[in-house]
Amino acid sequence: MEAEIERSVERLENLLKEAIEVLSSLKTRIASVEKTEKIAEGEWSKEETSKEPTLSNKKSQITIGEPTDKTDKDKGIKKTGIMIGDERQSTEKGPSLIHEEKQKDAYDRLLDSLKEVLVEADKAFLSADDIAPLKKAVAASDKVKEDSEKGEFSLGISVLLVRLLYKCFGAPFSSLRQKANISLKAASEIISTVLNAELFYKEGIREEEVSEGIEKVMVYSARDKGEIVALLEPLIRREGKVFRKGKALVSAGEEHPIASLCEKSLEVVAALQPQDELSRTIRSELLDELRKRQALLYPLKQEHHTAQLRAILNPLDSALFSGKFKNAELLKNAAELLVEELKKYGWRQIMVPIGSKFDDTFSPSKFERKFVKSDKPSGVIVGVIRRGFIDQTGVSPQKALLAISE
Repeated sequence: MEAEIERSVERLENLLKEAIEVLSSLKTRIASVEKTEKIAEGEWSKEETSKEPTLSNKKSQITIGEPTDKTDKDKGIKKTGIMIGDERQSTEKGPSLIHEEKQKDAYDRLLDSLKEVLVEADKAFLSADDIAPLKKAVAASDKVKEDSEKGEFSLGISVLLVRLLYKCFGAPFSSLRQKANISLKAASEIISTVLNAELFYKEGIREEEVSEGIEKVMVYSARDKGEIVALLEPLIRREGKVFRKGKALVSAGEEHPIASLCEKSLEVVAALQPQDELSRTIRSELLDELRKRQALLYPLKQEHHTAQLRAILNPLDSALFSGKFKNAELLKNAAELLVEELKKYGWRQIMVPIGSKFDDTFSPSKFERKFVKSDKPSGVIVGVIRRGFIDQTGVSPQKALLAISE
């Protein structure tokens, strides 16, 4: 009896040793499969089993996957479509393949949305120079092949889109802004998946909510003090650290006397509808000029207020004279508001007799002239390129620049 028990124990020990060896081998294979079949986080289970290749009629295949209703008759394991030898590839798609197709679909959606953005940008009468970088990037997108390059492409596109939205100031560009935000979202998803990075481009938030990775520039704006007026550069984080710093314009608030007028002027210029390419360029340059003026640091000294008002007014007057806009009355009204504000500081506008001849009675301390092509007789005043003013002391701090027919 004891001998029989000893033999049973010995057989049990041998079986346990064999089981340990099998489990150890299986663990090694599972680790190998997990390493080669690593999938995007949260989409696929990492608990996959594996079988060694089986030979059948000189054809070999590797089958990897979880048990399913659609199983191999003998192995009871789902096929992923990974094959060795002459056998045709299975129609079952593995997680890696599906994941790549999802990335390709996201990339194609991004390109489609970018084309819509360019159409809207053209409708919004943006200067060709403003949208040229985006057009160039989209044209080169067909050359992008690898996922990593797609991620870098999406990153570059995001920066261009944010800059474009910065150019498109105000409600008149709501359609363009909506489509650009769709493209930004698509690009952000690709950046997150491929580059493991987070893109921050949200506007309309408070200054205290902005990450330390965003440089803040105080600007003249009638919005609430501390509100983000616009983003110049998006913030990009990778693994919780700042990968690329962003830049935002932060409103100085209505307490600054120039804030409201600067804001209204920007909205008006953004809403202008140019009638030719020259006018498009004029509007683009005018936006740039006002942006620079808006981005000066707050606050200014009291004696500088009139200088700032003239710095906004003068390019508006120049655009009125040189450009052709369907809704030029918006620009005229904005200019008149600035003139009314200058009156509060004791300034008077120098009156100009348009249609009269320029002669020696026009004081050189108050007037300058510039000859232009015109159908009027030579020497006739055909317009005002820049208004002139006399201050409360009777001195002319700014001469009127008159357009004289050649």
